[in-house]
Parts: sequence; structure tokens; C-alpha cells
Amino acid sequence: MKNLEHIETSMFVFVLDDTAPENFNQHTPYDAMVSVMLGHYQHLMLEDIEGQWTGPAEIREFPMPILLNFDLDAKLVAAISSAKETSLSYINNICAKSLFFTEYGKDFMKPYKLHPDAFVQMSLQLAYWRLHGRPAPTYETASTRQFHAGRTETMRSCTAESVDWVQTMLNPKAKTAEKRRKLVAAVDCHNRLMKECQKNEGIDRHMLGLYIVALESGMDIPDLFLDPSFTKSGGGGNFVLSTSTVGYTPVFGGVAAMIPNGYGCFYSMVSDRLNFFITSFKASEETSVEAFSEALSLSLCDMQQVLVVPTSSL
Repeated sequence: MKNLEHIETSMFVFVLDDTAPENFNQHTPYDAMVSVMLGHYQHLMLEDIEGQWTGPAEIREFPMPILLNFDLDAKLVAAISSAKETSLSYINNICAKSLFFTEYGKDFMKPYKLHPDAFVQMSLQLAYWRLHGRPAPTYETASTRQFHAGRTETMRSCTAESVDWVQTMLNPKAKTAEKRRKLVAAVDCHNRLMKECQKNEGIDRHMLGLYIVALESGMDIPDLFLDPSFTKSGGGGNFVLSTSTVGYTPVFGGVAAMIPNGYGCFYSMVSDRLNFFITSFKASEETSVEAFSEALSLSLCDMQQVLVVPTSSL
């Protein structure tokens, strides 16, 4: 118990592994803004000192690491082996791909007064429909950290406005002016809903609370949570697209998709490029990180063409 306490109360856990990634797609993904902020701070420091240490030359005394000895019986050894096997089965089922979209970055969207995050979310909607021919219930993380102990709410990016815009984008007879107008409407809707979620005016955490209260009280599960439409719309952690922005820094990472036939798509936005981390499951015959990546790149280029056309020629 004391050994576990040492581990759980430590500031860092440094893992020495005998494996090495062959390319960037094999790096360890991570989630949570704390990690992103830490990585970004380190990145800024390295840039500031140009990779050369500028601190004091003296090395202060530091206690050497001490080996923590565990007493393991046969049952625990078997459990560790089983856990490792289970973990590897999950790891080996995940497809991950990094996409660096370099045609433009967040600076491109500023003159058009389009919020970069909402803009990227629309590109994900267009990419999924382009690839699968239907809309995807989408989770985007909305931060509620302005509240004490606040964490997240679900921003549902697949709206009536985004669906209307996607259908227009994929309609070869639609005029550019109509595509631009509906893009602005979809982005505005997304921004409004995001602000509501950040103010704790979303629905998913409230629904989760009601569900947990019912379980803890020994009540029957309310019919709402058993209705097929609840699951199809993403309820209960069944979102087809699981997404989140990790900020406006070069640092980015991601996690696995929520459902077997879904995608995880996490991204950061810098001045001249967009960084994406896309995941799916190898066992799925429906999804493909390679195909989604291509559809996403094409969608971002199409959105650029809609905006760069001079207003006078629309």
C-alpha cells in the first residue's frame, strides 16, 4: 500500500520501455489539457533558450531513485500477466494517424471572422458525410473550468445547420454564395451552442446525473435512456465522432474512438497549419483512418475555395 501511495502521489511517472516508434503515427497518444499545457510550456522554453541550457552550471543535490520492492504471490503474478495481455489486445486494435494540413492554419480564417474551432468542426462533419454518406453524432469537449470543480460538457457538433451546409457543399448544383452563407450559419450555431455548454447549459452531463441518481436510488432506468434514439444520437458515450481541440499550440495528442465503428479526431490549430490525430479500430470494416484523413484534407480545401471567391463575383 505504501509503494502504491508513492506512485500515486508522485509528480511524474517516467516509464523506461524497450520499444521505439518507427514513425510519428506510433507515438503514445494522450489526452487532457494539463499535459498539453505542460508540453507547450516546455516547447516555449526550448524556443526561448534556442536549445541551449542558460541556467546555473552547478547541479544541486538530488536523491537517487530507490527501487520499490513488491511482494507478489502467484495470484498477483497471473493477474499482471492477464492485464498485460488484455492491454496489448486493445493497443493492437487501434489505428492511429497524424495529419499535418499545411495549406493554411487559423490565420486564414480570421479575415472571414470564422472561429477556428467551429470551422474545423464543420470540416469534420463534411469529411464524415463525404466518406460514409450520412451525418455522424459528434462529441466535442466543452470546458466548464470557469466553475469550481468544473470539467467538461458535451458540445454536439452535428446540428441541423451543419447538416444543411454539408448537403449543400456536396450538391454540385449549389452556388458558391449559398455554400458560404450556410457555412457562416453553421459556424454561428456552433459558437452559440459552445458558449451555452461552457456556461453549464448543456444536456449531456445533466442527463448523466439523472441516470446515476436513478441507479444509486435503486430506481428503474428511465425509459428515455432505453430509447434507441438516445443511443443513436450519441447518448451514453455512443458518439460516432469523438473530437476535441487541444488548443492553439504545436502540441497535440488524442484517444481512441468511442464506438467500434467510430473515429477519434483531435486537433490543434497554429498560424499556418492544422494538426490532427485520427484514430479508429482495426476490427472495423467500416472505418479507415487513411480514408478519413484524405476526406478531411479534401473538405478543408473545398472550404477554402468557398471563402476565397471574391464577394463581387458571387
